[in-house]
Amino acid sequence: SLFLRGELLRSLGRLHLMVGQFRESEQTLDESLASFRGFGDPHSEAATLVDLGRLALARSDLGHAETMLEEALATFRQFGEPRSEAIILRELGVLYHARGELARAETTVHEALAIFRHVGDPRNEAAALRDLGTLYRARGELARAETMLEEALAAFRRFGEPRSEAIILSDLGSLYRERGELARAETTLQEALVAFRRLGDLH
Repeated sequence: SLFLRGELLRSLGRLHLMVGQFRESEQTLDESLASFRGFGDPHSEAATLVDLGRLALARSDLGHAETMLEEALATFRQFGEPRSEAIILRELGVLYHARGELARAETTVHEALAIFRHVGDPRNEAAALRDLGTLYRARGELARAETMLEEALAAFRRFGEPRSEAIILSDLGSLYRERGELARAETTLQEALVAFRRLGDLH
């Protein structure tokens, strides 16, 4: 059926995206979107638009990404799916940050954070806290950035997510270096290095 074809193509398109095959991902996701539209499934259509938005973000095509994500956001709001809405708001926050719209990014990620807390999604809550830490660091608000990153780090340690833990340790080490706390920066960056090596990301 068109629905099953759409599901298969979407899974394939996401795999292409994960391994950096952007052209193949776009072609496959576009075919998936057409299948869902032909079948008349706006929910799956919106989920595929999110994938296309992420693909456009990966290509730094921010205008196209915004169009895809905004369309998907409207659909999930119509269906009353706050968690999906918040996930898209996080993506839009990253987009606005990349475009230099830091105030808009902050508002958008805070909106996502509030929804994640309301629906009880602590993993995405922690990811949004890291987004805010990155944002505040970019604005030079290092104390606020540290608060957000420390809270995210504690959460990811509770969940047992070593990759996210290593990334945030690296963020914190860089933050301490920027603040002139060189000994603390060195200790934290060494901790991040050990964590990445344990994951096999560094040799």
